[in-house]
Amino acid sequence: MALQQYRPLLLVTFALFFIIIKGQSNCIWTDPTSGQELNLKPLQGRELTAIDNGNDPENTHRYYFTPCSNGTYCNDELMVRQEYADQNVSDGCWGIARWNESIQPILDTSSGTDQWTFIYNNGDDDCGSPRR
Repeated sequence: MALQQYRPLLLVTFALFFIIIKGQSNCIWTDPTSGQELNLKPLQGRELTAIDNGNDPENTHRYYFTPCSNGTYCNDELMVRQEYADQNVSDGCWGIARWNESIQPILDTSSGTDQWTFIYNNGDDDCGSPRR
């Protein structure tokens, strides 16, 4: 009977705990060694694009990246997808990575500039193993 009395309080406490934990890793990371912070929140909800510099137009690729979310689509919801840049080539859409908020980026300062690296091994495996 006593547990029933505290049930609403336990549910609220759990909900707040979940929100706090989820919010700490939602597009903001802190390097455990240096304490430096990477904040990608300003990029949330945006789709960034890039094109590789292939010499052959039929093998040049366009990449779509939606930071901190699975906001792009290629047979599934993805964080990063790759397509042929040539609009005349219709066969080609690959899932490069899926958003996973538990992945901690690695900070490298050895080159004199700060570089954060994310490793997502959860993309498609159609180009071999391990996954991209």
